[in-house]
Amino acid sequence: MALKKSELYSSLWSSCDELRGGMDASQYKDYVLVMLFIYSYDCEAILIPGEGRIGSIFHYINGRFDVHQRVYAITQFSNSVSGNYAYLYISEHFGEHAMENSVKATVDSLRLPTFQNFDLALPPTHDEQTAIANILSDMDAEVTALEAKLSKARQLKQGMMQYLLTGRIRLV
Repeated sequence: MALKKSELYSSLWSSCDELRGGMDASQYKDYVLVMLFIYSYDCEAILIPGEGRIGSIFHYINGRFDVHQRVYAITQFSNSVSGNYAYLYISEHFGEHAMENSVKATVDSLRLPTFQNFDLALPPTHDEQTAIANILSDMDAEVTALEAKLSKARQLKQGMMQYLLTGRIRLV
C-alpha cells in the first residue's frame, strides 16, 4: 500500500517531536537544519554494505556523502588508481569473494580482512583505467536506454493487444 504524502509528513513530524523531547521547537529546528547539510566525506568512494545482500550492492560516489554503521567506504585512492575503474571491477568480481570470506552468522557479514585479501587487477596506468571505465559506463548508459526502449515497446504491444483482442479496433 502506498503511503500518502500527508501520512509521511505526519510520521516525520511525530518522529521529530519524539527526538526533540523537552527542547523548544525553535531551538530544535536550528539543530535539524544544520544536520541536513553536514557530510562526513567529500571525495571519491566506493560504498559497500557490511551486512545483508553482501557482494551484490555497490555504490560509486564522487562528492559529498555520509555513511553509517555497517557500511564500508573505500576512499583515498592513490594517484595510480581510478576509483571508478575500481568500482566497476569490484562490482563484477567482489561478490563471490565476499560470500566465500564472509562471517557466517544469522546474517552474513563482511569484516576488514575480506577487503584486504581481495586482489584488484589494475591496468598499468591511470589513463588506461579511466578509458576502460568510460567505455564501460557508456555501454551501461546504452544498455539502460535500450532497456527503456524495450519497456516502451512492451507497453505499446500490451495496449495494442487490449484494443485488437477486444475488438475495439478491427483490421478488416
